[in-house]
Amino acid sequence: MWRGLNRSRNSARDHKRKEAPAKTFHHSVYVILLDPAVLQHRSILRLNPNRDPAKPCVYVGMTGLAVQDRFQNHKKGEKSAWVVERCGLRLMPELYEYLNPMPFEAAAQMEKDLAEDLRAEGYTVAGGTQDRVPSLGPTTLAGLERSVSPNRRAMCDRRSSRQP
Repeated sequence: MWRGLNRSRNSARDHKRKEAPAKTFHHSVYVILLDPAVLQHRSILRLNPNRDPAKPCVYVGMTGLAVQDRFQNHKKGEKSAWVVERCGLRLMPELYEYLNPMPFEAAAQMEKDLAEDLRAEGYTVAGGTQDRVPSLGPTTLAGLERSVSPNRRAMCDRRSSRQP
């Protein structure tokens, strides 16, 4: 008797699996208009050497949430980018809406591509993973080494030589 119940329960479960809809895409890229006050930050200017002063400052991001919810999280300070929390004004759906939704991998790449494209058009862009971890090549490292004062370098050397 139990065997028959188990069999019917399993067959119903298998039937549901077969009828499950195909995986839906729910990741999105988004663009947020930033207050021009963000231009006071040298880090933003450094990332946008060819910016067009007539074009706005924007932040490019990616999310698995609804874009409006992600914007609200930024403004509340929940997993937010500092530039959006302080300077974010509104979403700019005209720059991203036609791209969404998409799978995670495509959204991750699209975030970078969209930031690069907007930057090439003259927008001042923050986000897009460009400003998170700059790569330090040999030339940059040599420049950093020269820019550190001798006293600071000596202090760092003393700290690194004190191994427990």
